[in-house]
Amino acid sequence: MRRFGRDGQVKLIGVRDVSVHRDIYTLRTSDGQADVTIETDLLASVDGLFPPVIDLLSSGGMPNYWQWRHLSRFMAFQLARTLRIFQVFRDEGSRLGIEIGPNDPQLAMLHQPPFLDKWICRMKWILGRNQSSFSPADLRQPRCNVGR
Repeated sequence: MRRFGRDGQVKLIGVRDVSVHRDIYTLRTSDGQADVTIETDLLASVDGLFPPVIDLLSSGGMPNYWQWRHLSRFMAFQLARTLRIFQVFRDEGSRLGIEIGPNDPQLAMLHQPPFLDKWICRMKWILGRNQSSFSPADLRQPRCNVGR
């Protein structure tokens, strides 16, 4: 997988390492300085509205209109903010003969969520809730004692 580093150069990274790489939303100013406005101002506000809705849903509550919008906006940004989508944008630009700058995928990402948000919010939703006692710790417990 390819991504742009802080210096604006393409770097190859393994798929496993995608989630641990930082600054994928960082823009570069004309003098090479990092601009983290997307992360600190926009994405932080979108991400900050998500946990209260999840808490409400987890407790069996039903979101109001604006809480549904927060959830659909969060989902829209999740769809638009991946390295894979950034690469698709670069590939499509290359296919069309358009020069794609190092900040262009991040800037394009900002234009997609409003359309995705409206599309997601208009969908009919089905909420499911799992009330099992299963926890990740259960995975560490042996399931059978065959051969012991």
